Amino acid sequence: MWVTEAFPPALQRALAARGGVPVPVHDLVLHQLHQRTPAELRERIERRWYLRFSQLTAAQITERTDEIALDLIAPGTCPDPWCEDGWLLDQHDTARGCPRCRHRTVDTTALPADGAPASAGTVTAAVASIRHSILLARTTSHARQSRAAAQRHNHPR
Repeated sequence: MWVTEAFPPALQRALAARGGVPVPVHDLVLHQLHQRTPAELRERIERRWYLRFSQLTAAQITERTDEIALDLIAPGTCPDPWCEDGWLLDQHDTARGCPRCRHRTVDTTALPADGAPASAGTVTAAVASIRHSILLARTTSHARQSRAAAQRHNHPR
């Protein structure tokens, strides 16, 4: 349940209106827990939501509820078991692009014309810093939720 609680509120409302998280989503979570930790699955949900679905309207979310929930949990298409949406997971929490699937092309027309391009080291440091901030915020939020749940359990109304 802790994994599916990472679904964004808009998706949770749409799922609740349809009777809750569908069985295939629960089954997929259980299957993915053999390859990823619950925290890694929550990261996957958050990352994919903001990359793929956060711009959808409430009506679009309602129309595609089950599809979105499955897509947020589903494994990637890369054959490398350590690849997570184009980035390799490792013990040192550093982001490295997956050489088997990550496209190395950059649309340079979208980049600013002035200033020198950032070095690979600068980009890697920036990514690591952002990832650390997200993990810290998630850990703090989870601790706060756990304390609130414990208080509700110890002091029922």
